[in-house]
Amino acid sequence: MRLVLVAALLSASVSFAQPAGLPVFELERLELNPSGKGSLVLASGELLPRGGFRLSVAGHYERNPLVFYLDGVRKGALVSDRAMAHVLLAWAPLRWLEMNAQLPLVAWQRGDDLRAEQLGTPATTGLGTPAVAARVGLLSQEREASVDLAVELGVGLPVGSVDTLSRDTSVRLSPKVMVGRRFDRWWAGVEAGALLRSAVLLNEDGNIQDEPGSELRLGVGIAMTGGKLRGEFNVRGALPLSRQGSSLELLAGLRLPVNESTEVYALGGPGFGSTPGTPFFRILLGVAFGRTELASNIARFTGEGNPRS
Repeated sequence: MRLVLVAALLSASVSFAQPAGLPVFELERLELNPSGKGSLVLASGELLPRGGFRLSVAGHYERNPLVFYLDGVRKGALVSDRAMAHVLLAWAPLRWLEMNAQLPLVAWQRGDDLRAEQLGTPATTGLGTPAVAARVGLLSQEREASVDLAVELGVGLPVGSVDTLSRDTSVRLSPKVMVGRRFDRWWAGVEAGALLRSAVLLNEDGNIQDEPGSELRLGVGIAMTGGKLRGEFNVRGALPLSRQGSSLELLAGLRLPVNESTEVYALGGPGFGSTPGTPFFRILLGVAFGRTELASNIARFTGEGNPRS
């Protein structure tokens, strides 16, 4: 990820305290799917059953999400290694409504000493951008539709840590449309949406512009739905609406149900592109608890046959 920064721009005042030599924006780009329906990162359009819930905790490492270049020469990584913790919760109070929340934490990060380039050093730990969302189901294969279809509106709150590059300058909005279909033991789906946030101008020298801001997002995925060990593959891309580069990530995952209410999972893959926050690669491990299936599906999973009426 290429980033060229001008010290005068980095030292510009903002509406809250800004560490000297550091930009103010949310660096983290990974969005997980709190319900786990579909894939770990892409929603399927299928909601949790009424009263269903999923609580998930994950640890996440990413390599070189923010590298500093000057005149085409690599000077070092402002953030070379970053470890995140994610707490996610999804709950369906109604058949057609699902609520979810995500709390990211920067558990540890480090980078090169770039004080000679008049760049500050990010803090080691801090709070990320908390987000809440409402997901509304429009079509469901459980109710004899040909696909699952849902829409979602997410809100990211500007209360993260400025010191760890984990806070935007304003509220961020994430509208999405998600559609998916189950084919026997497979699922395939598409998720389209946008990230809407205030742009932060990092540099403009006539040749290279770095302005993290709003973007369009598109993801496609395929996943196994049957058996004990389930695999998935996701492609996530972003097209900028501000003056920044595009990005693409390939993420493969494995999910292992321990029992009807517990699952462990792993996810990882490379990133491509120049958008700030696109890592060379990322790896994630997590565990989830909850009730995410209808009673009939749980019975099939445990081999108990059809539940009694």
